Amino acid sequence: MSDTEEPKPQTPLARQWDWKDPQIILGTLAILAGLAGSVFGVAMAAPFGQDLLCRSFNVSCPRTEFENAKLSINVIDFDGWCGRWLEDMAKESAPPPGYSGSVMDCAYDFSVSEPPGFGGSITFANIEP
Repeated sequence: MSDTEEPKPQTPLARQWDWKDPQIILGTLAILAGLAGSVFGVAMAAPFGQDLLCRSFNVSCPRTEFENAKLSINVIDFDGWCGRWLEDMAKESAPPPGYSGSVMDCAYDFSVSEPPGFGGSITFANIEP
């Protein structure tokens, strides 16, 4: 194109939002689904979002009620148990791998069970709902 030629006027593009095109319909539905999912996701994560969803849409309503709640506190004499365990391991001919004879070797999963003779309950109370 030279400097003397005038540019040709551009013709307007064809309709961009052709609702008969399945790609446009699927894209629009995906945007709407993503928007709805993000709104509900944020509402579920917000501090009072579950209450809001329960009141507004009857979704995510609590289904459990506490009645006759009980408080129980159990204690374990870890130092006593650890001392006994270290004594027992020192007598073993083949102690566990990594055993060094220090308190750092004492590892016990108290959530599974309590060591016999080293645990007890100090509190048991009913809490009014």
